[in-house]
Amino acid sequence: MKFEFFTKEKMDKNFNKDHFFYLPIVEVLHTEKWYLANTKNIYKHFYTSPDKLMSGERLYINKCLNLSCYKVNLTAEQAAQVEKGTKILNGYRAAVSVAPWQVECRIEFNQFGNIVHQNADYFKNNSNESNVDSNYAV
Repeated sequence: MKFEFFTKEKMDKNFNKDHFFYLPIVEVLHTEKWYLANTKNIYKHFYTSPDKLMSGERLYINKCLNLSCYKVNLTAEQAAQVEKGTKILNGYRAAVSVAPWQVECRIEFNQFGNIVHQNADYFKNNSNESNVDSNYAV
């Protein structure tokens, strides 16, 4: 079994703004927890857009109004692992761990409008501007 640690140096060589994915979160959060996607050997759903996530998670949305997602920036290697995963409706299912500072933001979906909660650690580790899609911000 191979264990990897996420370090800034390791990420820099493979970091690419084209590898954004959206991971659904079904837990009700009262504080920002950026480490929820950092679990090893646990399959997660990855979507390439918030619209695809909403479509893919429609059954859950109909049962519960508490849905949000992480917008994560993966390395090329991580993105390749996701794309090799099991294809699901509008996305992928893969066991890829995401470091907390790879999470750009959490988008909270609700009936009154969507709210974006930005992760300060992401912007400390990545000097570029935010890529938060303004269509999903209130």
